[in-house]
Amino acid sequence: KAFTPKGSYATDAKAYIDASYYEPIKISDVANALHIHPNHLTAIFKKEFKQTPKCYLNSKRMDQAARLLCYTDKSISDIAQSVGFQNPFQFSTAFKKHYGTAPGLFREHHKKKYEMPEDSEN
Repeated sequence: KAFTPKGSYATDAKAYIDASYYEPIKISDVANALHIHPNHLTAIFKKEFKQTPKCYLNSKRMDQAARLLCYTDKSISDIAQSVGFQNPFQFSTAFKKHYGTAPGLFREHHKKKYEMPEDSEN
């Protein structure tokens, strides 16, 4: 994936994650796009944003997954894939770790009866 750095490594990494979180990317992919070592990326990202890039990527994916669960009728497997997980079981495990409940139960308790905000679609 072509990526043109525009600012600091940390802000560029954040922009890359924001633009690519729905793909099965890893932090090493982000570091490679910026031509830096993953450990260096982790250190500078954590210094600037007070969290690791891996944690940020996971949070981004989980937030979008929660929106999709609330505002769509997509299957959990489709949602998993649309937020960068190739394995729905890994997605469910990560979701439960993040929110403390399984995706299906989360949907039951949080399902919205109106349309999803435009900036949340994937």
